[in-house]
Amino acid sequence: MKFSNIYFLLIFLSVFALCKCSSANTDCKSTKKSDEFMELTGSVKKIENDFIKFSMTAKRLKVKDGEYLPNSENFRVVVFDADNTVIFNSDYEKNFFQAIMDVEPKLTGDEKEYEYIWNVKNNFSKKVPPGNYTAILSIPSLPDSYFLTVNFGIEN
Repeated sequence: MKFSNIYFLLIFLSVFALCKCSSANTDCKSTKKSDEFMELTGSVKKIENDFIKFSMTAKRLKVKDGEYLPNSENFRVVVFDADNTVIFNSDYEKNFFQAIMDVEPKLTGDEKEYEYIWNVKNNFSKKVPPGNYTAILSIPSLPDSYFLTVNFGIEN
């Protein structure tokens, strides 16, 4: 199965939140109880110079035995266009340290804020056009990842 098809499937298995990132409405939020182990709250915000900030707060609901990060990547953003084609992923052509790491937050009741600043360019450094987009914000843990889907728009 192709990489983009896997993320396309994840979109349909998750909860959607519609929002617009424009000069009139720069904040959009989504909350999802990923499962009994983690509650995720995400937001997309347009910031100066046409950058977009993806934020996700993870709140630990219950400790999950045997959970780990397989490398130093602890937060991933994948952006899809209106045709559900991957146009950007934060791990594209990146290398991460190969080390087993703990998933944060670790303890019940703890929270961790994850952020990623996107320059609104695709994986090939070309500015993306105005339109509707979907982002999957995830903690790429094993044996199961935690993810949240947020729909947003980009205007001139």
